[in-house]
Amino acid sequence: MSKRKFNTDFFLVSLVEEAGKVLQEEFIGLPYRYQAGYVSIFWNHSDIIRYNQHFKEPTSFKMCRDEVERYFVDQKKFRAVNDNGYYLGYKSTKHGISNKPMLSLKEGSGFTKHYPTRWVKKTYEAHGNGSGGGQCAGYNLSSRVTGMMGEWMAKAEKA
Repeated sequence: MSKRKFNTDFFLVSLVEEAGKVLQEEFIGLPYRYQAGYVSIFWNHSDIIRYNQHFKEPTSFKMCRDEVERYFVDQKKFRAVNDNGYYLGYKSTKHGISNKPMLSLKEGSGFTKHYPTRWVKKTYEAHGNGSGGGQCAGYNLSSRVTGMMGEWMAKAEKA
């Protein structure tokens, strides 16, 4: 019997609540998987330290393809939400319409267009042979997110 892999990316619920307050409908409207992915990035990369510093762009943090796919399942959908724009709606099932929002790259009936969030800015484009996690691009958090993380950490220190 194989061992189960447990997700070790944990974050505090208060950080999710703070992100909902600051980033508002743009964040709250996203499917839970994308909310959790963004909060994981905010939590793990709010400060640039030696561990996460990009070697070619020292002012940014590195995030390899496998890390992006761990947070968001698909790198194309992460780029759509963050950089290009996306469609959000509810999936039709045989029992009716689902109550969970669904993300799509193409326009469909009942789906509304949303503009990109741009909370994570790419600073260095990684090129490679397409072999999994070897491609590490450099990123920075937007000033809005950096301010939110600073305020949230200050509140946490007071408490």
